[in-house]
Amino acid sequence: MYESNQQTGVQYIRDSQKINLILPGEECLDQIGYKVLQNAAGASLLCGYKSLYNGKVKLTYEISKYASLAALLPQLTYEQLTGILCDLLSVVEQVYDIGFLQYENISLQADDIFLNTTNYKVSLLYFPVKTHGELESRAEFEQRLRQEVHKLIYASPLITQARMHRLDDAFQSGARLCELKHQLQDGLFTSGRDTEPGSLPPERPSDAGSGRQERAPGLWQRLFGQRKGARRAALLLVGEGTPEPVSIRLTGGEQLVGKNPQLGQGAILFNRTISRRHCKFIVGDDGCFLVDLNSANGTFLNEARLTPQVPYPVKPGDKIRLANSRFLLTQG
Repeated sequence: MYESNQQTGVQYIRDSQKINLILPGEECLDQIGYKVLQNAAGASLLCGYKSLYNGKVKLTYEISKYASLAALLPQLTYEQLTGILCDLLSVVEQVYDIGFLQYENISLQADDIFLNTTNYKVSLLYFPVKTHGELESRAEFEQRLRQEVHKLIYASPLITQARMHRLDDAFQSGARLCELKHQLQDGLFTSGRDTEPGSLPPERPSDAGSGRQERAPGLWQRLFGQRKGARRAALLLVGEGTPEPVSIRLTGGEQLVGKNPQLGQGAILFNRTISRRHCKFIVGDDGCFLVDLNSANGTFLNEARLTPQVPYPVKPGDKIRLANSRFLLTQG
């Protein structure tokens, strides 16, 4: 919650309906920030309307239709909280896109993070007050955000310790905020089981919702002349011009690929533009399929970008690109 500043004379007054920020005079108002917010239609930042109050400037924020995250936190499930954190990161992206805003004027405390009670969409408060001294950098702003998220996670009574650690480790790892948002969208931290910190959630069945029907004869049989149930020929995903040698063996079932070191042989650690869980290969009796897992920078098959969560058949000789790293699928 914004603190009244005796040195500058700024007062913060709050009740259940509104927040009033009272400034000694116009000289304390960040005119650029105020105008930018007034013109930023649709942005999830609350900027109060200005009026005069006993010769002072008053900014009034209407909050009656919102609930603060602090108030709702005790009743939020883990899935709801991760969804809210994902939306919070989207609002931060809006801040970056708008520009001309002073990061220190955005409150990230749970009392000042407001949620629409019907869909839990996030709105933040922006206080257009001139600050004294050095302005907060983007890096400092993001560090402040991570610290507030840390407090939120460990203040939630409905989250187990294992999930707390897993989610907090991700936010404190130094990963880019846009990458964290994509991981939250992918459901990376929303597993149905309570596992140890850092473990990966179970994958959905490969055919669920894909609309894929069984083929007769199977693609694998047409490619390699094998009967269903016969021992499969292995495929290799081999790096082309990569700074480190890559040879990922695809023998059966599902193989996750990304820069999460816990993915074992599917881990690709040299490229920061590859998502932690970037894509997966599904090897079965009906062939080998490649699925993009909502990666930030895309999965490409023969230079065509894949639609996320849709399985695409692949075969030896196909060229696969993860972000800007190139690979060749060969027969092992």
